[in-house]
Amino acid sequence: MPGSYHGSKSSPGLFGVFLHHQLGGWVYTPLGSRVSTFFCGESFGERLARLRQEAGLSQRDLAAEVGISQRMVAYYEKQTAHPPTHLLAILAKALGVSSDQLLGIKEVKSNGRTRDNRLWRRFSQVEQLPQSQRKQIVQILDAFLDREKLKKAALSQLPSH
Repeated sequence: MPGSYHGSKSSPGLFGVFLHHQLGGWVYTPLGSRVSTFFCGESFGERLARLRQEAGLSQRDLAAEVGISQRMVAYYEKQTAHPPTHLLAILAKALGVSSDQLLGIKEVKSNGRTRDNRLWRRFSQVEQLPQSQRKQIVQILDAFLDREKLKKAALSQLPSH
């Protein structure tokens, strides 16, 4: 059961809330504009960097999606820097995770395979194209996949040494 604590040694005079979560971490949310979290030794910045890399995004890509500078993304990925609370949902959406997952309150579920979020974003963009262009893209993908199948079949026919 989450508990709360009002007051903070790190920001005297500001009231905030410490929340304990079943994953064994603590979230401190001051009434100001910053959020920091530490779960299982991973800081918010470390988690942000890991999720960004897992999504196949560079700092520049993430910055463009969120509407901030690449320098700010690098700043937030430092262990001592935390984004304003209004950016959390925007960052989470850009990374394809929930705000709770970004904060480390919930684990990011994995089925053993890493989903390429960049590829899924491209598919979403393709869905917005006119039908004729979507048809051409599907034909290109089919041709590419058929070629890969043929390569694998040819390689499997070669004698092994």
